[in-house]
Amino acid sequence: MVVTVLMPVYNAEEYLRDSVESLLNQTSQQWKLICIDDGSTDASRFILEEYCKQDKRIKLITQANAGPAMARARAIELVDTEYIAILDSDDAYSSNYVELMLKRAEETNADSIVPDVFFGYGNTPSLPNMFIQHQLSPDMIISNGMEAFKMTFPWKLHGWQMVKTELAKKYYTVENASYSKFNSDEYITRLLYLKSEKTVLCQATYLYRIALGSITRTVSLKKLDYLATLDRLLMLCEKERIDYNLRVEVYNDFYQTLISMWKLTARLADSERKEGQKKVIQAYHQSYIKRFDRRILQAATLKTKVKFIVSMLSFGIIKMMAK
Repeated sequence: MVVTVLMPVYNAEEYLRDSVESLLNQTSQQWKLICIDDGSTDASRFILEEYCKQDKRIKLITQANAGPAMARARAIELVDTEYIAILDSDDAYSSNYVELMLKRAEETNADSIVPDVFFGYGNTPSLPNMFIQHQLSPDMIISNGMEAFKMTFPWKLHGWQMVKTELAKKYYTVENASYSKFNSDEYITRLLYLKSEKTVLCQATYLYRIALGSITRTVSLKKLDYLATLDRLLMLCEKERIDYNLRVEVYNDFYQTLISMWKLTARLADSERKEGQKKVIQAYHQSYIKRFDRRILQAATLKTKVKFIVSMLSFGIIKMMAK
């Protein structure tokens, strides 16, 4: 059994060698690596070309900047191994990552295999590992896609899982990724868990670097794509007839995101603020309100029910909560 690791790369020269070396130094050599240069303007491409010359298992493809999800989607079309895995260009794998993940795959024949996550790799402050934070066992088996989907609200199950290639080819597509450069990977991650008949946890460790300058930690108009992702999730809930208890979780997330995104618009540059505010208001009316099914109220607690009803009276309620 072999896994193909997908690595989107955009201006990652500072940490890129460390990331690739973590794969070269694995206890198991049953891997391939496809690097996707996503329009880098630094030395990233030249670094990757050096590695391609050194190891035939490493391949490089290039594209104009389209975001990490689009990069992975295009690379998945080229994969010919049983599983695919994700490695971001500023992160790394523990030395036995591939060995443990493939062993778990062989033992369980699972659709999705989920490693533990160490936060604060490198010279950044560390937090408790993911499994400790959420009181999860590496022996855990989830034999229900709905349950795995539910565990992503909030993110008890994360997006660095290893997935059967046949599943990834079906759902991690250019079509599903193309709506956002920034955030479509979160939608696809949840879709993959929903479609996984069996998801298992594994004691392998993904090493996550808390990069303070990353797009996820800076004020940017791109962050408003979270709202587009939530709209996609509501459409998915309708299409897949998701249980209304689960839809309550989606709407709770949407409610909180509307508030946080309105707060974010106040911190945008003057040239972007009006556009940002317009997007939040549109998401409120065209998605949050329009896609609401009143049967969700029947599944909600009294407190949550009141919150939803009040929030739908006027966008002014969201603005007030943002203060």
